Amino acid sequence: HWPGVDTAMQALLCRRPRAALRHLPPATRAYLAAGQQQVAPSGARAKIAAWIVGGSPLYTEVIARQGFDAVVVDQQHGTGEVVPLLQAIDAARDAAGNAPLAVVRIEELSDGAIAKALDAGAAALICPMINSVEECEAFVRATKFPPAGHRSYGPHRAALGWEGSRGDWTRASNACVQSFAMLETRGALEDLDAILSVDGLSG
Repeated sequence: HWPGVDTAMQALLCRRPRAALRHLPPATRAYLAAGQQQVAPSGARAKIAAWIVGGSPLYTEVIARQGFDAVVVDQQHGTGEVVPLLQAIDAARDAAGNAPLAVVRIEELSDGAIAKALDAGAAALICPMINSVEECEAFVRATKFPPAGHRSYGPHRAALGWEGSRGDWTRASNACVQSFAMLETRGALEDLDAILSVDGLSG
């Protein structure tokens, strides 16, 4: 439960997005503001992401309007299915102002799960339980079209509005889609440096 989201949603539905932000508790607003000031060791500003475990596009849109850098739609431990996933991604992408990055944590390392999320329009994926270099390489390849990978072509939502050729779109997708590996076991941590060095992995 995100504090104040019910009142914020009511304000949004009344077409008052600024009021929606004001209804969030002071601690929540301060947390968002503080995130804008944090700096990573590399010198880059720290990123703040909201984590969505439900399937409601309304709640996703409300949260997407609150100033986060990214909105993660959780398909591993969340309750959403394919249609709510599509709606949730659309809600995040259509947020007024600086829309956050639409991110999906897929339920498992599988070509099908990866394709569904990317075809629905996700800009980035998080894959749980990456335990080896081989698994990480398989994950990255599944996010890329040939010759960089083996992603199947079928972007029912992702390519809407694209005015160039299909080849140009696949090349643009290969260049833009971000992939993040989630390391959750001792074995993965022991192989951390090698996993992070996988070509094409975003982080």
